[in-house]
Amino acid sequence: MENSNKTYFMPIIVILAGAFFQLQAMGLLGTSSGALMEIAWPAIFIAAGLDLFFGAKRILGAAVLVFSGLAVLIFNITAGSSETWNVFINFWPLLLILFGIDMLLCGRSLAGSLLVIIIIAILVYAILGAKGIVPIPDVPLPTSSGMAKSYPLTTPGPGGVSSGSRSRQIDYLLPQQANITLRFGVNSGKLQLKSENLDNRSLTGSIALASNETFSEEMLQDEYSVTYALSSTAANENKDSDAFWNLKVSQRKNVALSLKMNNGYQIIDFRGMSLASADIMNNTGNIDIMLPYSSQIPINLQSANGTIRIFIPEGTAVYCTYSGENTTVTYPENYMQSGNEIYPMEMTGPVIPVNIRLSNGTIKLVTARN
Repeated sequence: MENSNKTYFMPIIVILAGAFFQLQAMGLLGTSSGALMEIAWPAIFIAAGLDLFFGAKRILGAAVLVFSGLAVLIFNITAGSSETWNVFINFWPLLLILFGIDMLLCGRSLAGSLLVIIIIAILVYAILGAKGIVPIPDVPLPTSSGMAKSYPLTTPGPGGVSSGSRSRQIDYLLPQQANITLRFGVNSGKLQLKSENLDNRSLTGSIALASNETFSEEMLQDEYSVTYALSSTAANENKDSDAFWNLKVSQRKNVALSLKMNNGYQIIDFRGMSLASADIMNNTGNIDIMLPYSSQIPINLQSANGTIRIFIPEGTAVYCTYSGENTTVTYPENYMQSGNEIYPMEMTGPVIPVNIRLSNGTIKLVTARN
């Protein structure tokens, strides 16, 4: 027997909405129909959800369809910047599971549907609370500074770096943020930095300090980046320092490098590294730079006294500008110089911009074999 209380309100609304969108799709209601259709098409999910609720009294299935339609509609309007869309894209398989449960219940168990809805509400509340959108109780949890281990400075035994040095292992976990900032303040000695495909580490290696040096490390982070600030200082200058920084940075993150050295030798290998910025300074000493395979950002080098060597990988080129009163420059045969600019005779392949300020010393551009 048919239900005499059947309402025609929702079907009529759906039919009218369909007719309106069809007229829009045919271009009969204006030139903006295409844009409107691209935004409003998820309304079909919302209509199906309302029909499931009012027609079959299936609360859970209706909620899944309505939420899915609203999430896609919000995505179309906000271009994916909405928290509702972020929740949906991360947990839509859970909605599929819940819809399957609703199909099994077929609306027969109101208590079961309400229980699942409560579970969904708890999950959404936890997600929004984790993102800071709604307040959640302050529950103490284990915290991590992002450093896998923190080793104290130790004096190596036989076979160590040197009897007069102290060493620290650097071992930082790979953060969720896409960007890493490295801020190094090196007193003296030798620094070697290169990139590798590290599994779950952002920065690893060892630092051996001279006997008169002290070391500090700090990690700062925000929503977009993590900053590692490492520095060594000394009460008196030691030009014959045996300090040695030997570090590797992950290739899986964008790296912004800021390096200042008082006295020593730097070897920086940018191959395989995704550079966000690079500023390298040395007061006295030599700098060796292996250029990346491609980069749009300039690499900035500065030194008061020493030799700066730029190694150019095969398949790439360098566009170098420099300044300095007592500076000499050498470059490969396929390069030319115009004023304080050095560039290839034929621009083929990626061209890496390099800016150099050298008061007194030599700049060498060298073609390197990979």
